[in-house]
Amino acid sequence: MTTVLGVDVAARLRNIGVAHGTVEDGDVVVHAAVRGGSDALPGPGTGPTAQAAEIVGTWLAERMAGPVTVGLDAPLGWPDPLRAGLAAHVAGGSIAAPDDPDRLWRRATDQDVHARFGKLPLEVGANYIARAAWAGLEILRQARLRSGRELPVPLTPGTDAAIETYPAATLRSWLGDPGGYKSDPDLRAVLLDRLEAAAPVRIEPPARREAIASDHVFDAVICVVAAADFATGRTPPVPTALHQVARTEGWIHVR
Repeated sequence: MTTVLGVDVAARLRNIGVAHGTVEDGDVVVHAAVRGGSDALPGPGTGPTAQAAEIVGTWLAERMAGPVTVGLDAPLGWPDPLRAGLAAHVAGGSIAAPDDPDRLWRRATDQDVHARFGKLPLEVGANYIARAAWAGLEILRQARLRSGRELPVPLTPGTDAAIETYPAATLRSWLGDPGGYKSDPDLRAVLLDRLEAAAPVRIEPPARREAIASDHVFDAVICVVAAADFATGRTPPVPTALHQVARTEGWIHVR
Protein backbone atom coordinates (compact mmCIF):
# COMPACT_ATOMS: atom_id res chain seq x y z
CA MET A 1 0.00 0.00 0.00
CA THR A 2 1.28 3.46 -0.95
CA THR A 3 0.40 6.68 0.84
CA VAL A 4 -0.60 9.50 -1.51
CA LEU A 5 -0.76 13.08 -0.30
CA GLY A 6 -2.00 16.17 -2.13
CA VAL A 7 -1.36 19.86 -1.56
CA ASP A 8 -3.06 22.76 -3.29
CA VAL A 9 -0.28 25.24 -2.62
CA ALA A 10 -0.67 28.94 -1.84
CA ALA A 11 1.35 31.60 -0.07
CA ARG A 12 -1.41 32.08 2.53
CA LEU A 13 -2.56 29.29 4.82
CA ARG A 14 -6.27 29.92 4.27
CA ASN A 15 -5.81 29.27 0.54
CA ILE A 16 -4.03 25.93 1.00
CA GLY A 17 -5.80 22.59 0.75
CA VAL A 18 -4.32 19.26 1.85
CA ALA A 19 -5.56 15.71 1.33
CA HIS A 20 -4.50 12.20 2.34
CA GLY A 21 -5.19 8.92 0.62
CA THR A 22 -3.89 5.45 -0.03
CA VAL A 23 -3.51 3.43 -3.20
CA GLU A 24 -3.50 -0.36 -3.42
CA ASP A 25 -3.63 -2.45 -6.59
CA GLY A 26 -4.24 0.76 -8.52
CA ASP A 27 -7.32 1.76 -6.51
CA VAL A 28 -7.28 5.08 -4.66
CA VAL A 29 -9.12 5.96 -1.47
CA VAL A 30 -9.11 9.58 -0.27
CA HIS A 31 -9.46 9.43 3.51
CA ALA A 32 -9.12 13.02 4.70
CA ALA A 33 -8.97 16.52 3.29
CA VAL A 34 -8.87 19.90 5.00
CA ARG A 35 -8.41 23.57 4.21
CA GLY A 36 -5.72 25.76 5.74
CA GLY A 37 -6.86 27.32 9.00
CA SER A 38 -8.94 24.27 9.91
CA ASP A 39 -8.83 22.98 13.47
CA ALA A 40 -7.77 19.65 11.93
CA LEU A 41 -4.36 21.15 11.17
CA PRO A 42 -1.69 21.43 13.85
CA GLY A 43 -0.64 24.84 15.13
CA PRO A 44 -2.31 28.25 14.81
CA GLY A 45 -4.57 29.01 11.87
CA THR A 46 -2.84 32.14 10.62
CA GLY A 47 0.70 33.27 10.02
CA PRO A 48 3.31 34.02 7.37
CA THR A 49 4.26 31.64 4.59
CA ALA A 50 7.03 29.92 6.54
CA GLN A 51 4.64 29.22 9.42
CA ALA A 52 2.00 27.92 7.02
CA ALA A 53 4.60 25.59 5.50
CA GLU A 54 5.50 24.29 8.95
CA ILE A 55 1.84 23.57 9.74
CA VAL A 56 1.18 21.80 6.44
CA GLY A 57 4.52 19.98 6.52
CA THR A 58 3.66 18.61 9.96
CA TRP A 59 0.22 17.44 8.78
CA LEU A 60 1.80 15.67 5.82
CA ALA A 61 4.57 14.06 7.88
CA GLU A 62 2.08 12.64 10.37
CA ARG A 63 0.37 10.74 7.54
CA MET A 64 3.42 9.22 5.86
CA ALA A 65 3.26 5.44 6.18
CA GLY A 66 4.96 3.01 3.82
CA PRO A 67 6.01 4.31 0.40
CA VAL A 68 4.84 7.90 -0.10
CA THR A 69 4.07 10.06 -3.13
CA VAL A 70 3.31 13.73 -2.48
CA GLY A 71 1.64 15.72 -5.25
CA LEU A 72 1.96 19.50 -5.09
CA ASP A 73 -0.02 21.92 -7.23
CA ALA A 74 2.83 24.40 -7.68
CA PRO A 75 5.88 24.71 -9.91
CA LEU A 76 8.95 23.06 -8.40
CA GLY A 77 11.45 24.81 -10.68
CA TRP A 78 11.99 27.78 -12.96
CA PRO A 79 12.72 27.93 -16.72
CA ASP A 80 16.37 27.10 -17.43
CA PRO A 81 16.98 30.12 -19.70
CA LEU A 82 15.61 32.52 -17.08
CA ARG A 83 17.55 30.88 -14.25
CA ALA A 84 20.77 31.08 -16.26
CA GLY A 85 20.13 34.65 -17.32
CA LEU A 86 19.45 35.88 -13.79
CA ALA A 87 22.40 34.12 -12.18
CA ALA A 88 24.87 36.87 -13.12
CA HIS A 89 22.42 39.67 -13.86
CA VAL A 90 22.86 43.18 -12.45
CA ALA A 91 20.46 46.11 -12.67
CA GLY A 92 20.38 47.64 -16.10
CA GLY A 93 21.93 44.69 -17.88
CA SER A 94 20.15 42.73 -20.58
CA ILE A 95 19.05 39.11 -20.35
CA ALA A 96 19.71 37.08 -23.46
CA ALA A 97 16.57 35.46 -24.85
CA PRO A 98 16.63 31.95 -26.33
CA ASP A 99 15.49 31.27 -29.89
CA ASP A 100 11.99 30.77 -28.48
CA PRO A 101 11.48 33.84 -26.23
CA ASP A 102 8.58 32.12 -24.44
CA ARG A 103 11.17 29.78 -22.91
CA LEU A 104 12.26 32.63 -20.64
CA TRP A 105 8.88 32.36 -18.93
CA ARG A 106 7.53 28.91 -19.77
CA ARG A 107 9.14 25.64 -18.80
CA ALA A 108 9.34 22.68 -21.15
CA THR A 109 6.68 20.92 -19.06
CA ASP A 110 4.31 23.90 -19.39
CA GLN A 111 4.57 23.65 -23.16
CA ASP A 112 4.06 19.88 -23.01
CA VAL A 113 0.86 20.22 -20.93
CA HIS A 114 -0.42 22.94 -23.27
CA ALA A 115 0.17 20.71 -26.29
CA ARG A 116 -1.54 17.70 -24.68
CA PHE A 117 -4.52 19.32 -22.95
CA GLY A 118 -4.94 22.81 -24.37
CA LYS A 119 -4.33 24.24 -20.87
CA LEU A 120 -1.37 26.52 -20.22
CA PRO A 121 -0.13 26.46 -16.61
CA LEU A 122 0.57 29.81 -15.01
CA GLU A 123 4.08 30.96 -15.89
CA VAL A 124 6.35 30.76 -12.86
CA GLY A 125 8.83 32.97 -14.73
CA ALA A 126 6.35 35.81 -15.28
CA ASN A 127 3.53 35.56 -12.76
CA TYR A 128 2.70 35.86 -9.06
CA ILE A 129 2.62 32.04 -9.08
CA ALA A 130 6.30 32.37 -8.13
CA ARG A 131 5.09 33.03 -4.57
CA ALA A 132 3.20 29.74 -4.59
CA ALA A 133 6.26 28.01 -6.01
CA TRP A 134 8.36 29.28 -3.11
CA ALA A 135 5.65 28.19 -0.66
CA GLY A 136 5.49 24.72 -2.23
CA LEU A 137 9.23 24.25 -1.92
CA GLU A 138 9.08 25.37 1.71
CA ILE A 139 6.22 22.94 2.43
CA LEU A 140 8.29 20.18 0.86
CA ARG A 141 11.31 21.15 2.98
CA GLN A 142 9.22 21.02 6.14
CA ALA A 143 7.70 17.66 5.17
CA ARG A 144 11.20 16.24 4.65
CA LEU A 145 12.45 17.71 7.91
CA ARG A 146 9.53 16.44 9.98
CA SER A 147 9.22 12.99 8.39
CA GLY A 148 12.93 12.21 8.03
CA ARG A 149 12.29 11.19 4.42
CA GLU A 150 14.25 12.45 1.44
CA LEU A 151 11.16 12.79 -0.80
CA PRO A 152 13.15 13.14 -4.04
CA VAL A 153 11.66 14.65 -7.20
CA PRO A 154 12.12 11.75 -9.64
CA LEU A 155 11.21 11.37 -13.30
CA THR A 156 9.83 7.86 -12.74
CA PRO A 157 8.01 6.20 -9.82
CA GLY A 158 10.10 4.91 -6.96
CA THR A 159 9.75 4.23 -3.26
CA ASP A 160 9.15 7.83 -2.15
CA ALA A 161 8.54 10.80 -4.41
CA ALA A 162 7.42 14.42 -4.54
CA ILE A 163 5.91 15.44 -7.85
CA GLU A 164 4.39 18.48 -9.49
CA THR A 165 0.71 18.21 -10.39
CA TYR A 166 -1.83 20.31 -12.29
CA PRO A 167 -5.38 19.51 -11.14
CA ALA A 168 -7.16 21.05 -14.15
CA ALA A 169 -5.18 18.82 -16.51
CA THR A 170 -5.65 15.72 -14.34
CA LEU A 171 -9.40 16.32 -14.33
CA ARG A 172 -9.35 16.80 -18.09
CA SER A 173 -7.43 13.54 -18.51
CA TRP A 174 -10.18 11.61 -16.69
CA LEU A 175 -13.33 13.61 -17.46
CA GLY A 176 -12.75 16.05 -20.30
CA ASP A 177 -13.27 19.77 -19.74
CA PRO A 178 -14.22 20.19 -16.04
CA GLY A 179 -15.74 23.65 -16.51
CA GLY A 180 -15.76 26.42 -13.91
CA TYR A 181 -15.66 24.32 -10.77
CA LYS A 182 -13.62 26.86 -8.79
CA SER A 183 -16.70 28.99 -8.05
CA ASP A 184 -19.42 26.32 -8.14
CA PRO A 185 -19.83 23.85 -5.22
CA ASP A 186 -22.62 22.02 -7.06
CA LEU A 187 -20.34 21.41 -10.03
CA ARG A 188 -17.61 20.16 -7.70
CA ALA A 189 -20.08 17.61 -6.31
CA VAL A 190 -20.98 16.48 -9.83
CA LEU A 191 -17.31 16.19 -10.82
CA LEU A 192 -16.54 14.07 -7.76
CA ASP A 193 -19.39 11.72 -8.72
CA ARG A 194 -18.12 11.52 -12.28
CA LEU A 195 -14.55 10.96 -11.11
CA GLU A 196 -15.56 8.05 -8.89
CA ALA A 197 -17.46 6.55 -11.84
CA ALA A 198 -14.63 7.02 -14.35
CA ALA A 199 -11.50 6.38 -12.27
CA PRO A 200 -10.47 3.80 -9.65
CA VAL A 201 -11.14 6.41 -6.95
CA ARG A 202 -13.27 6.43 -3.81
CA ILE A 203 -13.63 9.59 -1.75
CA GLU A 204 -14.76 9.05 1.82
CA PRO A 205 -17.66 11.26 3.02
CA PRO A 206 -15.68 13.66 5.28
CA ALA A 207 -13.16 14.38 2.51
CA ARG A 208 -15.98 14.76 -0.01
CA ARG A 209 -17.78 17.33 2.14
CA GLU A 210 -14.61 19.40 2.50
CA ALA A 211 -13.88 19.21 -1.23
CA ILE A 212 -17.35 20.40 -2.14
CA ALA A 213 -17.12 23.28 0.34
CA SER A 214 -13.70 24.54 -0.83
CA ASP A 215 -12.11 24.64 -4.26
CA HIS A 216 -8.69 24.55 -2.55
CA VAL A 217 -9.55 21.25 -0.87
CA PHE A 218 -11.08 19.97 -4.11
CA ASP A 219 -7.80 20.63 -5.90
CA ALA A 220 -5.89 18.88 -3.10
CA VAL A 221 -8.07 15.80 -3.63
CA ILE A 222 -7.26 15.89 -7.35
CA CYS A 223 -3.57 16.17 -6.42
CA VAL A 224 -4.00 12.86 -4.55
CA VAL A 225 -5.43 11.32 -7.72
CA ALA A 226 -2.51 12.70 -9.76
CA ALA A 227 -0.01 11.35 -7.22
CA ALA A 228 -1.67 7.93 -7.45
CA ASP A 229 -1.57 8.08 -11.25
CA PHE A 230 2.18 8.67 -11.05
CA ALA A 231 2.81 6.03 -8.37
CA THR A 232 0.94 3.36 -10.34
CA GLY A 233 2.53 4.16 -13.70
CA ARG A 234 -0.54 5.73 -15.29
CA THR A 235 1.32 8.90 -16.27
CA PRO A 236 3.40 8.87 -19.47
CA PRO A 237 7.20 8.90 -19.14
CA VAL A 238 9.12 12.12 -19.53
CA PRO A 239 10.48 12.21 -23.11
CA THR A 240 14.08 11.02 -23.09
CA ALA A 241 15.28 14.16 -24.84
CA LEU A 242 13.85 16.27 -21.98
CA HIS A 243 15.24 14.31 -19.03
CA GLN A 244 17.93 16.86 -18.18
CA VAL A 245 15.68 19.89 -18.48
CA ALA A 246 12.99 18.12 -16.42
CA ARG A 247 15.50 17.55 -13.63
CA THR A 248 16.26 21.26 -13.37
CA GLU A 249 12.93 22.87 -14.34
CA GLY A 250 10.56 20.28 -12.90
CA TRP A 251 7.90 18.24 -14.67
CA ILE A 252 4.11 18.16 -14.37
CA HIS A 253 2.93 14.54 -14.25
CA VAL A 254 -0.51 14.03 -15.80
CA ARG A 255 -2.16 10.79 -16.86
